Parts: sequence; structure tokens; C-alpha cells
Amino acid sequence: MTDLQEVAPSQAGYIKLHRVLQDNFLWEDDQDPRKLKWWIDILFTVNYSTSVKTLGGFRDITCTRGQSILSQKSWAKRWKVDISTVRRYFALLERQGMITLEVLPNTTRLTVCNYETYNDVQHPKQTGDKPETNRKQTGSKTTKEGKEGKEGKEYNTGAGSFETFWETYAKKQGDKQRAARLWKALHEDDHKAIMAYIAPYRQDAKETKYMLHPDKFLAQERWKVSLNPLFTTPVSTKRRLDDNETF
Repeated sequence: MTDLQEVAPSQAGYIKLHRVLQDNFLWEDDQDPRKLKWWIDILFTVNYSTSVKTLGGFRDITCTRGQSILSQKSWAKRWKVDISTVRRYFALLERQGMITLEVLPNTTRLTVCNYETYNDVQHPKQTGDKPETNRKQTGSKTTKEGKEGKEGKEYNTGAGSFETFWETYAKKQGDKQRAARLWKALHEDDHKAIMAYIAPYRQDAKETKYMLHPDKFLAQERWKVSLNPLFTTPVSTKRRLDDNETF
């Protein structure tokens, strides 16, 4: 199999990691910290923008934003592990809905799901010392806006908004701001799935004390877990990571 030396990632530049990374199950896996290191390396390695990579010096492959076409052999060499370890790790990420894999001749196309969650395309309008100055100038305004500013900008209102989710969810405990960040990072389709899931989830739990806190509900993607068929039709489920699973 051809080793893709010609498509190795550039060491220049940087990416912006969203705080939602701290809600990923890999962040809390103390048994094997390599898993988080490898995941961050994948985020560093995949394309920031679409480009055309040359394979073997004669075949061009389009690699879009959030994708990499490094072979599994190349990943193994990069991480200094055997290829079977790479395959098991990629299988884990696939089960968690974090990546998809496409087998290509002599390589594998890896796509990071919801890449915008970790590295969005928005850039600050000001650089250098200006943001600090701007914060000083607008500090009193932020204080004055208070709760209204948060609800209008962070929580939003209306159908499909975080505030609607919060009011609908029966258990109003936990970190609301963290839950709002997690909600904001999700796709609109997830919002719809969550809102449809809440009522049967409440019935399945029987009592609110058995429900997860809203922020944990979102962080653990609880709406993707099947419920008692008496309350809803089964939905697709993704196996959560076994805390004892090792590589």
C-alpha cells in the first residue's frame, strides 16, 4: 500500500478548538489519555478548506473541509502504534458518530462529523489589543443588559430554541450555560430529534429524579438511546464507550 507522504499535513497555522471538546467522553477517559491526544491530532490534521491531493504522483483526490486522506498505515506511523490499534480506535470513533471512513484505493478518507463544532469559520473582527479595549468599553453595557442579553443572544426564544428546550425539559438542574453551549453546537436536525424525545423520555424515567441533568443529557447524546417501546418507537442507538475499553 502506498504511504501518503505527499499528503502529510502542514505544520503551519492553527485551529480554534471550541470548549465543547471538554464535553467529549474522551476528555474524561483517564485510563488511556492517548485517545484524546489522537482525536486532537485528527482535528489538527484534517483539511481546513477544500483542496486537491495527489496520490502516488498521478491521481488527484479532492479532500474537503474536515477531511483527511492519510492511510491507516500513515496514522499508525504518526502515532507510533500498530495498524490494528488504529483500526480499533477509528471503529470506536465511528460508533460514537465522531467520524466516517471511506475506503479508497491505497488509502482511507476520514471525515470529522460536525467539524464546525470544533473549528468554526467565524473570526474575530478585531485583533491584537483591541478586543481587550473593546471589553472595557462595553463592560457596563453588558452588565446593564444582564439576563435579557443572555436570553436574547445565548439562549434565544421560539420553537427549536434552547429556551424552549429548557422550559420543556422537566428537570431544571445542572449547568444551564453549559447546556446552552452544547445546544448551540448541535445541528437543527438534532434539535428536532431532542424535542420529540423529551416527552417519552420523561415517561420512561417515571420520576424526574431519574432523568439526567439537561447539560449531561446533551453531552451524552441521550436522545440517541432507545427507550421503552411502550412510550415511543425505537430510535437508533450508538454504544457508549465502555470505561474499561483499552487499546
